[in-house]
Amino acid sequence: MNRFLFLFAILGFSGFLAYFSLFRTPERALGSAAVGVDISDGVRYVKSSTGSIDGQDLSFSGKTIPKEGYLRLSPISGVAYSGSPAPKLVEKSVSIGKGLYFFRLGDVFQDIAVEHADFRIKTLSRGNFYVDSRNPELLKIFSVSALLTIDLLDSKKTVTTAYVFPSTYFGYVPSYNTQLKDADILRVSTVNTIRYLDLETPEKDNPVFGNDTEASAFFQENIQFERFQAAEFKKAYETVFRLSDNVPSSDFAEEFGWYFLNKEKKSAILKGKLLRDLRNLAIGERCDDSKKCQNANLGISAIADTLAKMELVDPQLRTFGLAAIRQAYYLSYYEALGRSDTYFRSKTSNAFVSAVVRTTPGINVEYGDYAMLSEMHAAHYYGNTDASKLDEYLSAYVRSLLSGKVIRKTEFLPFSFFLKEYLGREDLPISRTTLDIAFFLVSVSNEYYATLASDDQRFSILTVLYYTYSKIADRIRKATAAEFLEQRDGGEYIKKEFVDEADNPSLPDGFVDSFDTLVKSFDSSYAKKQRELYASFLRKTSDKKISDTSTLLDKSLKGLRTQLSIFVDYGAYKQQLSLDEASRQASGIILEKELPDEEEIREYFSVFNGVEAPSLLVKNDYAKDGYYDIDVTINSRNFHFRFFWDNHVIENLTFENGGEKVDTFVHASVSLDEKKELYQKQVGMIKPEDPRYSFYVFENYFTNAYLSDRASFVALSQPDSEADTPTASSQTMDTETLIFVEQNLIQKDFRNIVDTFPINIANIDAKITDRTWNINLSGIRKNISGKGPTYALEFSGKYLFDQHAFYRMNVKLLDPTTLQPQLGGVSIQILPRSIPLKEIDKRTDELYDYVTQLVSLFASKTPSSAIISLTSGKLIVDGVEYDVAASQ
Repeated sequence: MNRFLFLFAILGFSGFLAYFSLFRTPERALGSAAVGVDISDGVRYVKSSTGSIDGQDLSFSGKTIPKEGYLRLSPISGVAYSGSPAPKLVEKSVSIGKGLYFFRLGDVFQDIAVEHADFRIKTLSRGNFYVDSRNPELLKIFSVSALLTIDLLDSKKTVTTAYVFPSTYFGYVPSYNTQLKDADILRVSTVNTIRYLDLETPEKDNPVFGNDTEASAFFQENIQFERFQAAEFKKAYETVFRLSDNVPSSDFAEEFGWYFLNKEKKSAILKGKLLRDLRNLAIGERCDDSKKCQNANLGISAIADTLAKMELVDPQLRTFGLAAIRQAYYLSYYEALGRSDTYFRSKTSNAFVSAVVRTTPGINVEYGDYAMLSEMHAAHYYGNTDASKLDEYLSAYVRSLLSGKVIRKTEFLPFSFFLKEYLGREDLPISRTTLDIAFFLVSVSNEYYATLASDDQRFSILTVLYYTYSKIADRIRKATAAEFLEQRDGGEYIKKEFVDEADNPSLPDGFVDSFDTLVKSFDSSYAKKQRELYASFLRKTSDKKISDTSTLLDKSLKGLRTQLSIFVDYGAYKQQLSLDEASRQASGIILEKELPDEEEIREYFSVFNGVEAPSLLVKNDYAKDGYYDIDVTINSRNFHFRFFWDNHVIENLTFENGGEKVDTFVHASVSLDEKKELYQKQVGMIKPEDPRYSFYVFENYFTNAYLSDRASFVALSQPDSEADTPTASSQTMDTETLIFVEQNLIQKDFRNIVDTFPINIANIDAKITDRTWNINLSGIRKNISGKGPTYALEFSGKYLFDQHAFYRMNVKLLDPTTLQPQLGGVSIQILPRSIPLKEIDKRTDELYDYVTQLVSLFASKTPSSAIISLTSGKLIVDGVEYDVAASQ
């Protein structure tokens, strides 16, 4: 009976292989036209009558790919061209001259550059792009779905590099290159044309083609061919990877292992097993039910295991297996382009790539940061994803940038320029999603702006941000007005379809909230940067460019605020419209001064301990300067700073100390309102009888932030049991840093390990270096035990707060009784260099066997250097390696 079942399964499997082989046969037609697909050597279409590939007029659905030619670069990469001479592949570069070119560079295992006399193109993501180089005075490049870097050349030397994002047109005039040495994207765009262009939207003035019917026909033929491939390969993929489960499994193979004396039968079973593994990986990565989805890593491990078994049977069988995995990737790539709503979330193609990398020695593939950006545009053009779905994808993508990383400095300007073009296009569909994209752009811009270290860098970027914000705000204002507002009865009203029977606004769900969030984010970002402009960049306010962009942005934001007031309080807005002009302009008056006078400012500062309020003087005219210039005595020292009443911000603070001017804080901008909230939150966690309490009382801010000695604070923070512990230089930390250490390290990160790896504030020295936390640790003591004696160890090193990991940790051996250094006080380096917070307890306990061996080897002499490598299980002393066997 068992033998019968086995033979039945083999017959079923043979049928599977026969069916799969149909897709390896040139004569197999996938569509109604006479075109086949051959995946025996990658993925390619063939003419069924001849089996030929290159240079043929391959017809499908009444369309043809360009007659002039196609240079095949890999199974799924190549370049279609019209004109002569034909493009040439030299090593990893395709050289082109005058002509029309459509590049398909979808293979992640192949890195291809494009060389032209006036430019060099490199891809940062998979995808397609079009080049028209027939006119040397205006070269046209349009990226359909790839992110490109384009080196602009002059006598073969790079003048500058431009980024071209998906769905972006670059009209390039090489004769302008002399003006563009090291220019950024904004400067490049002023002498060339760079704009977002959705080809799905008909345009009378299309800069890619204009009235050029030849170029338009060439481009559309290639786009249609890509769409055809996407649709047809989707069918092929579904057929190959959605077969019946009646394929012999590894369990079946183990149960009937005695049949495998026959090498051919074993090969057939393993081939079937591999195809099943690939199918399971495809299904697992595509399914929506989490209970049925398999883990990709497990699926890849299964494939690797099958390949290992193939190697044992016949090395050539493993070669077949490796080719099959790569074919699965090629097939999945084009199949993915045929999807729409599930495409952005799909990991199938990436999973197959991972399988190739895992099983093929010497292959390493890194997906670029912009892979998803390319994929969503590919889905838009080839998978019929509409504009609203593209908005959703882009919104999710920009949100992921906020949660995952800060954009690299070299990429911020190009990416913000791309979003500005995307949101600034004439056909922008106004919706909650597009508002969210704009909000995320403001947030990402703020993150980037905070990374800039110098005033000059910040000042130069303000022009970019103001220009970008103003263009986006103006486009959103116009699009919002066109969508929801109309002119009637002498004023602007909400359209009737967007109000209910009581004439109250009835806008799409969530739209007003998103609009409100965006306007407030614009206002907040603008107000803060304006304060910095006044405070830190005052010497440059005469710069006409920054002045013009600031004025333009302010005007655009006023328009958004007006629209927000309409949506939020439509009744009050209509009431205003019903008044005559004189009544509308009239407003109530306040008999008191609108701005605080000197006495009110004096009263505000009088709440701070140590401030001698009567000494406070305002030395300038606020109406003229936009800030108060203040002198005041605090704890017998003369302080000088600029003061803004809004949020009670102080800037450019200096003070006299012992006859010398202290200007350490001159570049800091501090909101006293924010500090008050921070201090009150912290002081609520400490009892009034705690000696540290006064350090967190807001009224002591000036004393604590600028004048206090930290040594007393450290002593108070140190547990009695650790009174003799060597302290780090914590006394140099200011109050804000101490609050950070208390809230984020002592009360959070280190609280998780304090019982086994005791760290207190005396062991920590934190400061901000290059706008990141630089946290040094020292004097951390821990005893470790094993079969032999107990060792007292003292640890030092760094803590990477953003990674929650210890870094470059070192340890010294101490005498358990006297706590004096042993082994000559040698500092022992610990590897790996980075140890996650959750692993530090386990890792430090692992040191026992290494320390035991070190003590045994050097009981009578002192080593000059020592390394404990937990990674390799070795002890390295004075350059000599010793294997360390862990105790059982």
